Amino acid sequence: MQFQRYNLSNILKLKLIYKILVIFIFTFSFAFSAKDKYPISLKFKEEYQGAKYIKANLNYLFKRNWSTEFTTFSFWEGQTKKNVVTTYLENVEIFDWSICKNENLSDLFFLIRENSKFIIKTNLNTNNTKNVNLINFFVFDEESVNSISNIETYKVQSINVKLLLVLINSKLYLIDKVTKKIISKIENVNSFTVISENGIDNLYFQKDLGTFSGIYKYQNNLENKLISKVECNESKCKLLSIGNSFLVSINEFSQNIFIKTIDLHSNNEQNIWIDTKINWLAPKDKNEDLFYLTNLDSNFTYLTRENDYYQIIQTNIINFSNFSKQKRFKLPEALIEPICLQSSKDETIAVFKNGLIILEKDFNITSYKIYPPLGDKISSDVYVNNYFDKLILSSKVGTIIFSKEKNNLWWLYKFMDNQGYYTIPFVFFLVILIFIQLYLRQRRLLNTIIQLPNTGFVLYFDKSGHLIKLNDLAMNILNITPSVPLNKYFAFYCSNEEVKPLLQIFEKGIDFRENFNQKISIIKDNNLKEYFCSIVVLRGITGNLSGLLITGLDITEELERKRLSNWAQLAHDMQTNLSTIRLNAEQMEFDDSSPDYIRRRKILHQSNLLIQRIRDIITVGRSESLNKTPIFSLDIMEEIKSDFDFDLYKNIEFEFNSSNFPLVCDKAKLSRALRNALENSIKIIKESNGIISINAWYDTRYIYFSVKDNGPGMSLVVKEKMTTPFFTSGTGGTGIGTMIMQNVAVQHGGEIIINSEIGKGTEVIFKLPNANYRDKLSNE
Repeated sequence: MQFQRYNLSNILKLKLIYKILVIFIFTFSFAFSAKDKYPISLKFKEEYQGAKYIKANLNYLFKRNWSTEFTTFSFWEGQTKKNVVTTYLENVEIFDWSICKNENLSDLFFLIRENSKFIIKTNLNTNNTKNVNLINFFVFDEESVNSISNIETYKVQSINVKLLLVLINSKLYLIDKVTKKIISKIENVNSFTVISENGIDNLYFQKDLGTFSGIYKYQNNLENKLISKVECNESKCKLLSIGNSFLVSINEFSQNIFIKTIDLHSNNEQNIWIDTKINWLAPKDKNEDLFYLTNLDSNFTYLTRENDYYQIIQTNIINFSNFSKQKRFKLPEALIEPICLQSSKDETIAVFKNGLIILEKDFNITSYKIYPPLGDKISSDVYVNNYFDKLILSSKVGTIIFSKEKNNLWWLYKFMDNQGYYTIPFVFFLVILIFIQLYLRQRRLLNTIIQLPNTGFVLYFDKSGHLIKLNDLAMNILNITPSVPLNKYFAFYCSNEEVKPLLQIFEKGIDFRENFNQKISIIKDNNLKEYFCSIVVLRGITGNLSGLLITGLDITEELERKRLSNWAQLAHDMQTNLSTIRLNAEQMEFDDSSPDYIRRRKILHQSNLLIQRIRDIITVGRSESLNKTPIFSLDIMEEIKSDFDFDLYKNIEFEFNSSNFPLVCDKAKLSRALRNALENSIKIIKESNGIISINAWYDTRYIYFSVKDNGPGMSLVVKEKMTTPFFTSGTGGTGIGTMIMQNVAVQHGGEIIINSEIGKGTEVIFKLPNANYRDKLSNE
């Protein structure tokens, strides 16, 4: 019973568990949708308005204050901004810088205009953290340069140990870093690039030739070599390089650019139109102006716009028209108005006015950040410094720094974002479907358990005390039918005084809100029934009352057995006294005509009946094993005849019909069972004339004994309950005789068959296995 109560309690909590799971799924999916979905999360860290940031072995920051004409120049060591050293430079404007190649990375060259003079300064003394004043490296004394008020193009680039290139507007200066003198000056230069060929740095530059632009290779003291000519429009052409093999001249026309490529190995030229802009091409770094994507020198990458979105294209100069070899990646539609595209060996960074995206070389997104203020804080000359723990966007308008944090669960967040719109509803629907099925299954199981005969009566109430469900036995106890509506307070169903004990334990459970057990007694059909009741208080996750379950097990039979066991002990003691009375009566001798003789016979008869009654009580109250012996059927008949004084029943005719056949049984018990059946027939006939026949017969498999009367017979209900322990039809019996009949038949491996019909009488048949038939089968 404890096991059943546990299952019922858990079944009834299923609905609450289902609600909790639904809330958990919604919370879980919302939490995932709010997280970054890529390996690196970018977090805004700090910004410097109007300042440029340079990262070498030291961190440099310079900011121009136009109102005071001061430039603030600071530097510090390490990743964190500690021990910052700052100085203020008066009438100084910093245009460009270059980190020295093949030299100590602490050496920088700055293109500066100070007090109307262009000066190249270096940071050679920055190792002394107490002195950050930049040192003059080279001063331009030319009036034609220093008189320039509007600077359109400028660039400084350190090439090797010896050479420093400086472009101011259209004048290109080659400066020897050792002698600090100008090696050469070239006029009308639009742009230049340096390509390392076979370990030698070669300078190429693009020079105006009227409506054309010439591409030259610098040859020291010799005349510069003209390689190709490019037709230019009003805008200046730009000379760039791809790896170590190609020169590229770019001319921008509205939304397109015209690219002329020159293969330095074969001198082959090719003209290409691309739907992009110069800023949408991907330069390598600060000192090398064009693009890098793969190890092939002829590959490059660029941004373009198609329909309502941008995409990055990786293509090949030689096979540009072969679209099958192009790699394309569609960028998120939320990104608008590109600012620049920059690539390195391992990744590509696209910066937009409202955010940025970082891609691996195979175009897998590493990080994606929407940051709407970005367009107002940086300009188109932005340079991207991408480090292990930070991303720095630096331009003349300002500098923004993002911290980079690893996102270990990015793949899970991405799955939830990409598939969640489909999988979450599907999984949610599937979970609901499964729980509905489980709930319906558990309800069917609950209904089945409630209706199990050995469950007893079951009553289930909600937290308000309304009756929700009950089984058939509970309906019978409450004397209600299935047509009576449920969901009413329990007192509504307890109008009969007999079920008041059930109402009392219900109210006790509602008031105390604690589990407990209690024995109650209920009178039903003038019979007292005793039940062992268990009250289970059901609680929700918050501990509040959510329902009440009352189960009751009929223990009437068990209590009767205990009482009979006690009576059996008493009967055993009484049996000795009765045996003494019978023995003394048997020793009295009287003439047959004497009145005392009749009294003696009556005393002996009543003593025998009392002894049989006592033996019946002992038989039911105590478990006895069978004592089987081989006998004959007539022995059973004679045993029955000796137990009765048939002269006392003048209104009944007794018939004994049997052939003499062998059987194996417990003679005493079988005789006692037949005697009880005979007594029942005698009682039922009462004062009317009747016939009772005791019969015995057999077939190959079974042996039959029957007691048949022509009494009033039984109704169908009484007939079905005849084999129920302690059942009595209300004629003053105890039901013990019926129990003895049933037990004896079952102990012999047989059964009782009851044939009865109202007005025609009753026949009780003992059907027992034929031991002789079993022995015959064994021998065969």
